Amino acid sequence: MSLESITGYREAYDFAISLRTKYPQLFTPGSPVHVFANDYPRVVETAQNFLRAYLGVNASHGPNLGTVYAVNSTGSSNALGNSLAPSDLCPDYVDDSGVNETTIWNALYQPAIVKRLQNYIKSGSLNLTTTDIATMQYLCGFETSIRGTISPFSNVFTAQEFQAYEYTQDLRYYYGNGPGSATGKYMMFPFLLSLTDLLATYSPTATSNTTTTKIQPLTISFLNDGQISQLASQLGIFDSEPALPSTWMPQTRKYITSHFISMRGTITFERLSCPSSSSPSSSKFLRIRLNDAI
Repeated sequence: MSLESITGYREAYDFAISLRTKYPQLFTPGSPVHVFANDYPRVVETAQNFLRAYLGVNASHGPNLGTVYAVNSTGSSNALGNSLAPSDLCPDYVDDSGVNETTIWNALYQPAIVKRLQNYIKSGSLNLTTTDIATMQYLCGFETSIRGTISPFSNVFTAQEFQAYEYTQDLRYYYGNGPGSATGKYMMFPFLLSLTDLLATYSPTATSNTTTTKIQPLTISFLNDGQISQLASQLGIFDSEPALPSTWMPQTRKYITSHFISMRGTITFERLSCPSSSSPSSSKFLRIRLNDAI
């Protein structure tokens, strides 16, 4: 599971193609493109595959226009402010995976699954436990991703049982490193501060004699799922939501991790220049997309 699956390859390619078509003005043929990635094999592979699709043959042949900068997130804690994963360097950060909340919820829905499935098993040959159920549902998602098709084993569970498992994951991220965590929700502040500073001072024609910053029109960082959760929390996207309960599942909740911490979850920051009839110069705005939602 540490290496990228065939589905990961496809999603990296699809992501690159979507950016080429959505933002054609940001692509200049013959110009180099640099991306950043957490220094984990699967993350770096995703970045490399993205460049192959975004640049085509020029990504690694001829002029070699594509470069992946792998950022070590487990070095000195002094580098916390210069990291794609500040929580990996913070001594006070603990991701407990929302163990208190998930334990309560799992105890409510998993025993019924054990009882149902045990009826199909010959007496004495295998005794299922709730831990088995958690592992089986967990592996269904990974096998689906690795194979590129829905795992046949997924048919063992009903849609309602998968929805209950989905809520386990919601609780895991919400209280582990999301809005309900003590420190996790603040961990991406250094990253967000640096990013907004760059966007505020961006200029395609900046020089060393100006107060503006010249960066690529399209700047991409490839992170892990934990950082996506932390960044969404730092942005305050779910601040208006009540805390997720551990004894029942709100059907109208917005915090559904499968909607934004998917295998290729994306948070996009768009710097917009909007002309105004009352202002001689265009006003600058920042629009945030959580996957495709604004």
